[in-house]
Amino acid sequence: GTLTLTQEEDSLLSIPFPTETERPLGITLHVENVTRSGATLVCTQDGTPWDSIITGSPWNLERYEDGEWVSVMPESTAWTTIAYGVNQGMTTTWNLNWNLIVGSQVPGQYRVSKTFRGERRPPFTLGLEKETTEQTCYAEFTIE
Repeated sequence: GTLTLTQEEDSLLSIPFPTETERPLGITLHVENVTRSGATLVCTQDGTPWDSIITGSPWNLERYEDGEWVSVMPESTAWTTIAYGVNQGMTTTWNLNWNLIVGSQVPGQYRVSKTFRGERRPPFTLGLEKETTEQTCYAEFTIE
């Protein structure tokens, strides 16, 4: 569904409201402190139970052009190999500095994406069986 906030019949903000299948790990992203050279990425996990949720250092920046999302990041971007844990029911932030990778960005509509992986032992199972799933999340924003 979609959550739409209105004022005097003018739509101010329309936010897609993800379903459980779109957010299997219970993660949502949004950005704060946006500038032409970077932003703060805010990750919130809603308390959906997982034994562990991790993400790496990679993220992607895309610009909306001619009706589609186009990556502005070079394919050769090198990332540090590290795993960051995302705590159940908590908020985690990362400072993104795309100026170091692709330079200052022009005004427009953008989104950041990041992939997360969750593991948990399903109820009533014996042994080492684990359920594993990945979720790629997006946060859209405008650079003015």
